[in-house]
Amino acid sequence: RIQTRDQLLVETAAQGGEREKNEIVRRELASPFDNRQVVGEVQLTLNNAYIFERAGAYSRFFGMLLFAELVVVLCCLVLVMLRQVVQPISQLAAGLQSIEGRVDKLLPLPEGHETSEIGDMSVAFNRMISGAADLLRRQQAMADEIAQSERRFRTLAENSPDIIVRFESDGTLVFANPASIREAGLAFCQTSTGFAMLPDNWRPGMSADLFVTRLRKVAMTGVPDTLNLEWETESGPICHEIHMVAERGADGAQVGVLAIGRNISARRKAERQLLHQATHDALTGLPNRSLLRDRLQHALARRVRGGLEVAVLLLDLDGFKRVNDSLGHAVGDELLQVVG
Repeated sequence: RIQTRDQLLVETAAQGGEREKNEIVRRELASPFDNRQVVGEVQLTLNNAYIFERAGAYSRFFGMLLFAELVVVLCCLVLVMLRQVVQPISQLAAGLQSIEGRVDKLLPLPEGHETSEIGDMSVAFNRMISGAADLLRRQQAMADEIAQSERRFRTLAENSPDIIVRFESDGTLVFANPASIREAGLAFCQTSTGFAMLPDNWRPGMSADLFVTRLRKVAMTGVPDTLNLEWETESGPICHEIHMVAERGADGAQVGVLAIGRNISARRKAERQLLHQATHDALTGLPNRSLLRDRLQHALARRVRGGLEVAVLLLDLDGFKRVNDSLGHAVGDELLQVVG
């Protein structure tokens, strides 16, 4: 609106606008001939309806533009995710399926991701596979070594001339090599489920109960024990020297007893022969002077303790020298054997 003091010159307003309420600027107009003379005024007013209409249109336009930009950004993110994450992960999954639990095949690196996190993950996975493969190889080598050691031990135990038996801590027999069956006879019997010790057929002089008692003592204390088992057979006396040691598990606890026995019958026989030769005459088999002196000392000691009398009888062969001189020493030796 432009007007003079007495006359309205121009008035322009949008349809439906409220002129008085929206007035925001009012300025007087001075005369071009005299600045002190006011000839009119200028008023500027806001058209809120028009402004709100245009602001709503611009808001809808920019909202649609922002939404379109957001959609474009999301599409770009999806494409990046597909290319940078989903596709490499799919390649990793396909590689894992191709491995199928094998440790001799490595996972292929996704193309174009050799230096990315996906590539690092593939490298780490391959290192894990290599470590597992090395561990499995070592485990297999250890298992083969253990199996070979067991075969060697079984071969050694089954072909050893010595008795080798294993007992549980309660005295139950769980292993016996062929030598134990052969040497001990009915003392150990093989059954359908293993081996069993038969006390009714126990043949050594030591009782089966005493043997089990000493065996359990070794199992409880861990202190080794050595004993001799002797018994009579049709072919003569048999003696075994049994050495018992405690067996321990992986945790160090005692789990049983290993008994190793050697036939010392020949040694015992030789010892008895040596003892007999030391105390008896080789020609007649009669006690010699050493045994006579020992028996005489015992008799004298009993005489002192009990007040008994001791007598010594001496037998002499008259004319024995003439037999040796006339018939020879062989006949003299035979004479001594007959008299003895």
